[in-house]
Amino acid sequence: MKRVTWVSDLAGLAHQPTHSIEQWLTKPTILSQALKRHCQSLSVEVLSQQFMAVDETESKLVEKDATEPFVRRVFLYGDNQPWTYGRVVIASSTYQTYFAQFMALGFKLLGETLLYGNPDTTRSEFEYAVVPQDSALFQEIHQHLPLTHERLWARRSYFYLKGAPLLVTEVFLPLLPDYGRE
Repeated sequence: MKRVTWVSDLAGLAHQPTHSIEQWLTKPTILSQALKRHCQSLSVEVLSQQFMAVDETESKLVEKDATEPFVRRVFLYGDNQPWTYGRVVIASSTYQTYFAQFMALGFKLLGETLLYGNPDTTRSEFEYAVVPQDSALFQEIHQHLPLTHERLWARRSYFYLKGAPLLVTEVFLPLLPDYGRE
């Protein structure tokens, strides 16, 4: 399996995204709000929520914790079309502190429910990646959605709830509409 390499600048990617994907990667701070501009209905399909091992690029988040992190994996659907895949890695200490809020999420959007509008939340800069077909992340998505593309593009950032960390990764899927003008 190839490893997904994260970079802080799009110019550092092995393959360059289309103009529309570049806009999706860099422009919307709050992805769900940008997606809602392109559909009548934005919905969440929760694939899993469980404690599990993470890859080496995510392990930085959990170095201080002795236990595996809690991982929430979802698809966001615009008008019943899968547009993005989300993977949220929550340090076990963060999960324990905010247990009630994470358990109450259900099919709600994490950002709009727990992160944005919360004065105690800070966010890192984005990191970007090409997700090759022969990577674990691509295969994780492919288990739930048949994909024929060679690669996908993704971004991720760290959030801190009163200093408690979690990592949000957003992978942009082939049916995502053109970003368009703002």
